[in-house]
Amino acid sequence: MSAGRVSLCPGLRGRLREHAQATGGLASSSGTPPQPVANMPVGQYLPNVLTRPRPAPVWPKVTLLTVLALGPACAPAPPDELLFEPDEEASGALGERGPWGARVAHRSLEPAESGAVDADVFVPFEGPAAGPFPVVIFVQGGAVAPERYRWLGGHLATRGVVVAAPSYPFDLALLAVDHSARALGGLRAASDNLDDELAGLVGDAALVCGHSLGGVVAAKAWLAEPDFAALALFASFPDEADSFEGRDGAVLSVVGSADAKSAVAEVVAGAAAFEAPRVVVVDEMTHYQWTDSATEGEIDGDAVPTLPDEEVRRVALAFVDALVEEVAGSTPWPFDDEASWPAGSRAP
Repeated sequence: MSAGRVSLCPGLRGRLREHAQATGGLASSSGTPPQPVANMPVGQYLPNVLTRPRPAPVWPKVTLLTVLALGPACAPAPPDELLFEPDEEASGALGERGPWGARVAHRSLEPAESGAVDADVFVPFEGPAAGPFPVVIFVQGGAVAPERYRWLGGHLATRGVVVAAPSYPFDLALLAVDHSARALGGLRAASDNLDDELAGLVGDAALVCGHSLGGVVAAKAWLAEPDFAALALFASFPDEADSFEGRDGAVLSVVGSADAKSAVAEVVAGAAAFEAPRVVVVDEMTHYQWTDSATEGEIDGDAVPTLPDEEVRRVALAFVDALVEEVAGSTPWPFDDEASWPAGSRAP
């Protein structure tokens, strides 16, 4: 290490740069601020960052507090975690787990044409087929730890889906909107590498989805990246500043009738931005039943659940699973007739 310089690990350097861009220390690569997000119930997370102009590029001041906050980027990646054992007798019905085993690992994904991004990657194993598998990129809600959505990644992996949940500075996806496309590119690069554990596992079919504020970012990613064939929004609606005119592809929007953060009327109004949205209401589902381990404060700002998480999630997942299978080309969309919808779901 040369005198007068601080040596930082690559992961921390990247997060410090992202932090500086988010707080005005560095201009964005385009030189223009992102569009504001209108009327989102979680808008209080970013009161100023979205709308203020960016100054000319300067190196950020690295404070001890900043290093401590972003330091986990230098921590070694945890080992693979087994989520589900294979179960050849699993029914695989829509909304139910599939026959594959599922494991998750936190790793770096390195696309060929842009910088690396860290992500939780959920992988199916020992099932009816060895791949390649369809891909889902999931975007977490604002200031919600990605670990609280592992139930969703694990479920999809048991059904033969590779899932990546990218990491974001301070768990705020709006600070790094391009992470969804970078994660998809990184998965494909890993699949093309014969020495990678993902070799041959990643197929062409891909969709992006997000919960709450993450849905806003997922919609932006879907708009910008044509390789995403479909979009799924969970208790969310798009930024009013984004225009989806001419953007082809399936759009699914699922909201709970008891959601006090993203009301059904707001979700329906937001879905009108898309050309042919499929909007589903899940009876009695709340905002935070999309997450594990909701806090008392979250529940106080939302609603107390009246049905178990597993019950309302099973209904919501039936539509998510159907969308994935449609995008993968295995089965057509089965819910054109509302009479065929699962019990506990309805049109708005």
